[in-house]
Amino acid sequence: MNDGNLVIKTFDHFRDRGWMPGSSGALALMCSITDSSNKIYVTPDQADKRLTTNDLFILRSLYGKPDLQEPLNKIDEHMDLSKWAPAFLHVLEQYPQTRALAQVTTKWSVLAARMALDAWKKRSDNHPNVLRLSYWELLKDLGSDKELLIPIINLSDPDSMLTEIKSLLSSYPGTCAILVRDYGMVVWGNSFDQIERRVEVLEYVCEMQIYSYTLLSPPSYV
Repeated sequence: MNDGNLVIKTFDHFRDRGWMPGSSGALALMCSITDSSNKIYVTPDQADKRLTTNDLFILRSLYGKPDLQEPLNKIDEHMDLSKWAPAFLHVLEQYPQTRALAQVTTKWSVLAARMALDAWKKRSDNHPNVLRLSYWELLKDLGSDKELLIPIINLSDPDSMLTEIKSLLSSYPGTCAILVRDYGMVVWGNSFDQIERRVEVLEYVCEMQIYSYTLLSPPSYV
């Protein structure tokens, strides 16, 4: 299977899992051309249909010079590069082992971001733009032994989101994901298979964190 087909297969698979409802969701995959050059497949913005390889944008870095190849289908229909592309490119730059990235919209990640803000308001447990996941055994699957701090950004225009991401990743470089308040999360890894495992683990841990917060925390009498 070539790289473009892998992006399409993964996009369909994540949609079938319910991780990309409506027109949400985006994928990117970086592939090597030569030792000094690479190309990055990126899905179009607001893709609310089944995609083909003719719908993919290709970002190339040929001998240090960037180039954008637009999809073949752009001739027949209006298509824009995913608004998550600037964030994807920054993550690729900051995490050299990363090859695959995804923006997914999942239930427990959205609720966990709300919980983090609520916990900060009630008890000032942590910064409002960070989800603190602590002492869950499955965190080992995300590269953390005891605690994982996941930055939280606001959904806004691409430039504003990129500014937030740059600031938060410089403060919390150990993360493998970013929560997007009231929307979902951006996750990265060395392959789409690793991303899928990470989303599964994050969803489970976020669910357990919410139950722990709501069931075990003392009531707030304000």
